[in-house]
Amino acid sequence: VVLQHIRTQPDVPLHPKYVAEILGRATLRFREGTSVHDMQVPPEEGGRLVICGDTHGQLADFLWILKQNGEPGPGVAYLMNGDIADRGDYACEIFVIALLFMLLYP
Repeated sequence: VVLQHIRTQPDVPLHPKYVAEILGRATLRFREGTSVHDMQVPPEEGGRLVICGDTHGQLADFLWILKQNGEPGPGVAYLMNGDIADRGDYACEIFVIALLFMLLYP
């Protein structure tokens, strides 16, 4: 439901209950994990690692990156490399999307 909403209505805020659920689950994941993660290019044929940084809260740019490179999944891994939240108006939305994908495709 959340992914479909993000894909079709990115300018419409998510219902707070979905945001709370994503944040709660991400918090648990962070508590259980470590601060350092080894990343590898997905082993599937044509698998790739996309390094994404400096989105500066620009949701349209972030969604364009996802569209151009494919959403995270078995064949596409993303490394979020900082500066998500320092300038633009949509940093929270980018964090929620990134956390959702982290939960779906660790």
